[in-house]
This record gives sequence, structure tokens and C-alpha cells, in this order.
Amino acid sequence: MPLTAGPRIAALLGGAVGLVWLLACLALWGLQEHLIFFPDPRVLTATGPFRPVTIGPGLVALATPTASGGPTADGAVLLYLHGNGGNAADRAGLLRPLAEAGHGVLIAGYRGYGGNPGRPTQAGLEEDAETQLGWLRRAWPGRPVVLVGESLGTYLAMWLAAAHPDAVAGVVLDAPFTSLRELAGERFPLVPVRLLLRHPFDTLALAPRVAAPVRVLHGAGDGLIPPAMGARVAAAVPNPAGFTLVEGAGHPVGGQGGVMAMRQAIAAMLAGAPESDGAEGDGTGAHEVGGHEVGDHGTGARGPWQDHR
Repeated sequence: MPLTAGPRIAALLGGAVGLVWLLACLALWGLQEHLIFFPDPRVLTATGPFRPVTIGPGLVALATPTASGGPTADGAVLLYLHGNGGNAADRAGLLRPLAEAGHGVLIAGYRGYGGNPGRPTQAGLEEDAETQLGWLRRAWPGRPVVLVGESLGTYLAMWLAAAHPDAVAGVVLDAPFTSLRELAGERFPLVPVRLLLRHPFDTLALAPRVAAPVRVLHGAGDGLIPPAMGARVAAAVPNPAGFTLVEGAGHPVGGQGGVMAMRQAIAAMLAGAPESDGAEGDGTGAHEVGGHEVGDHGTGARGPWQDHR
């Protein structure tokens, strides 16, 4: 029996919606690397105290000179694992005071970023993170290593800390997510992201395996990664060093309104002691509210998927 006009139209609309959904799934499967990674391919050059260094075959990063001294020349060294956008040079301003104080600092270079060949993937960035840590330990042998992860780089910091518990003295995370699968699933609830995503970046699964103290900072105005995710990561580690909700900061904290908060948290971890929660008179306006430290460090936010400056 032929369909009347109404059911025919409904069938056509249903077919069109189904086709659009299928195309969305195919696009996510085929183009997901373009939705996750936003590399700046410009070749790295000298920036302030940082110089380009070849840390492995086809992999260049930014570092302070290995022979530099300073008031903390015998102290901890820092590996900064940045997020999914820009390149290492974009983070030089945040870390410059720490380098000028005498700390050895390596700002990670990834494949596809900063003039490095290749295309970023989860497995590729894990390999690059291993290369960074190996270079850092050879450049400054015997020094305690502090890892700082920013956004997507928080997964890499936790991955390294879980894999090398004897090499990592502390971890500072700026805007961590529980997993990219969960984050993407919340943003695209009508698409089976959890099944289609090739790069899960599951930070929460790593958290129980990290022995080093872990300090977490999250911008209260983060429009990309919900602060509740950062709190869940902080609650899952065996050795928590505090969760700081930075009022007025966006995503990431160190680039969007919370520079001083990030510098102080990193400096405290480098000094061997986590920054005390609820400290008075530290110049950040921080105070403890409901077990979380908050402060007022400016404003800022970023759009979906992208965290670069």
C-alpha cells in the first residue's frame, strides 16, 4: 500500500537525519586528528633564556643551556609538556622567571610542532615525551625531575610519572581532563565518540599508578575542560598535593589569567614542597574555600578543542 504524503515526508526526513549522523561519524573517524591537534609548525628559535636543542632524531625542543648556573643550579629540573596547540615557544614567557632563577628547564617539542617532522598521535606523543625525559636526565644527571603538564600535556605528564616512578619527584597539572573520550562524549552526545576515538588519552586510568606528589590547578572559567574533571584527577592520585581552583582564570591557567598561580605552584614543587593550601599574603589573592584553594588572577577562556595562546 503506497505511503501517503505525511509518512513519505517523515521517512525522507528520517533518512536524511540518519545520513547526516552517519556522515558525522565518518568525519569524526577520518578527521579526528584535525579536531584534537592544532600544531604551530613554525621552526623554534632562541626565545629569552631558551635555545633550540635536538633531543632526538628529528625532534627539537627549547631548553636552558645545560651549563648554566644560578642560585638553584643543584636543584630540581623541569620538563614542561604543553597542550594541543601552538608550540614550545608559546610557553617561554610563563617559564622564563624559573629559568632565570637557575632551574634547568626543557619545554617539550612534539612531532608536527615547532618545525618537527611527522604527525601527532597519542602513541607518537607518548614516544616524544619519553625522549624528552631521557634527554633531560642525561643533560642534568642526578637532579630531581618535576613534570608540568598543560591540558593535553597533563596526560603525558601522568603517563611519564606512572612509567618512571623513580625518576619523577613531582607533578603539576594545569587543567587536566579525566579522558579525552569522556570529554568528547560530553561535547558530542549524539555521536558514539567513545567507540570512534583512536586517541583516548585516559588520564584518570593513570592516576592511581603515579607515586609522586601531584598538584592540580584549574581555571574556574575554563570553557573547554570542566573543573570537575580536574578535581576528579586530583582525588584519584595516591599522593595529592592539592587542587587549586583559580578564580578568573580560563584555559589553560598558565596562559589565561593565572600566570602567577602557575609559577608559584611550579616553583613550590621544584623547591621540594607543595605550595601550602590557604596561604595568606602570597601575592595571588588565594584562599581556601570548601577544601579548594581559589584566587583572582584575571580572565580568559578558550574555544572547544583548542588550548593554544
